[in-house]
Amino acid sequence: MKHTSPDSILSRELLCFVRDLTPTINDFVARYGTDGAQLFHVLRKHEVVVQMGDRVRLNHRNLSPNGLRFVWGLRVYSLDSDVVVYIRSSSKGLPGHAEET
Repeated sequence: MKHTSPDSILSRELLCFVRDLTPTINDFVARYGTDGAQLFHVLRKHEVVVQMGDRVRLNHRNLSPNGLRFVWGLRVYSLDSDVVVYIRSSSKGLPGHAEET
């Protein structure tokens, strides 16, 4: 997993597990079996999760204030339903982008 991107690893199940339980590192590694330590390393390296003492939590930069959406790149994971929205930009910029006048 030397050059692994978290894109192929992220799932609603994983994100909700970390958001809801803020597991210890050992619990996280145990849940994902033999690849758990590498999975944790990749997610931490790319700042999907952050380590707070011996606990793991989602990075608040990517989590909506109400905890229902997680943004990663061009993907928005809806954590209350099994939906991933891909954001596309147009010549006018990203959705919600307002030009200053």
